[in-house]
Amino acid sequence: MSNVFPSLRGSFGTWVYYPVLFSPKQVDDLILTSKEIREAVSLDDYLQRELTPNVGRIHEYLKVEEDRFFNSIIVGVFDGVPDWFSLNLSGIDDLEDEEKKVLDESIGILRFNGDEKLFAIDGQHRAEAIKKRYREDNTYDDQVSVIFVAHADSDVGKRRTRKLFSDLNKTAQKVSPGELAIIDEQDIENIVARKIYSEYSSLPSSVISLSKSAPIRASESEFFTNLLTLVKICKIISKSIFNRKKYKYTDDEIQNLYEKVCCFLDLILGSDIEISASFGNSNRTQELRANHHALFRPIGWEVAAEVYKYAIIEDKVDDFRRSLSTVDWSLNSVAFKDIIYVRNKVVTKDKKYSIALLKYILLSVDIDENAIPDNFVNEAVSELLRR
Repeated sequence: MSNVFPSLRGSFGTWVYYPVLFSPKQVDDLILTSKEIREAVSLDDYLQRELTPNVGRIHEYLKVEEDRFFNSIIVGVFDGVPDWFSLNLSGIDDLEDEEKKVLDESIGILRFNGDEKLFAIDGQHRAEAIKKRYREDNTYDDQVSVIFVAHADSDVGKRRTRKLFSDLNKTAQKVSPGELAIIDEQDIENIVARKIYSEYSSLPSSVISLSKSAPIRASESEFFTNLLTLVKICKIISKSIFNRKKYKYTDDEIQNLYEKVCCFLDLILGSDIEISASFGNSNRTQELRANHHALFRPIGWEVAAEVYKYAIIEDKVDDFRRSLSTVDWSLNSVAFKDIIYVRNKVVTKDKKYSIALLKYILLSVDIDENAIPDNFVNEAVSELLRR
């Protein structure tokens, strides 16, 4: 198979790109999935599982639709740099010198040496569907538009490529929060949540689900929490640092939030030995969730993070630390029962009252007598507020 392609060369923002044409066989032989840009293998495994439904639909489209057409598949190149040879158009008399200069810089030959690896940054579903179509019928011969961009196989390069991935997908169609948690390079809560998933040793990635929805589903009952809950924690605590969302965050800002969230997790996990003891023990995890332990539900972490955010802002983190051992994290306890845990169901719309009660318990923040509606003031709450 030829490793030489007629090509254009252009620039867009900070990216230099090379549009070429690929045959379905070249797509099948050469284009990999994008696992090399993720921090952990399991994050990519999740994305690859998510490819399956759409690949089938696109494959059917390629098979039955005569008027089919795709946008270009954007492909990263790593483990090698292809050679670019610009065409010399000096012998064409009908063109002005300035025109020749522009064309010389933009039209040429792209040659691969064979050591490069190519992976789909945008268009993974399309690439996999093309492969499937070609494997079932090797006479399938669409010319596939491919745009190459240079990918640096380093931490900075991976972040830059992931950002391109998420930018393309966020502008093309709505990406689910679960997918954004894995690929997004703009929102700091997604970046830091992934960093916790990959680097924070006190919460093994094996007990963190990569589900698309925040509630822990029955089929995932062996997991302690999920990536979306970490995203929510990061989003809440980030408000103790940033007054509003930013478009770009520095490495120092990311590290600062990471350290604050890790400190919060350290405090919570260190205050309740039942949590860490359940890691890797699915029976114990299911038992604690069935026994209504608030921190085995996303809402428990959300409420705790809101209190910790307040503690940071009001310089009460030491109070938070000292009082943690006094908290009853059962959903049937005073801070949760009949507020966010009503008739054995989690109801989140009134969580602000649970947050107010936990601020009172953990930080001695006074509660105005009118702050909690009468219908939430049961006997246990009345007794608590009399102390």
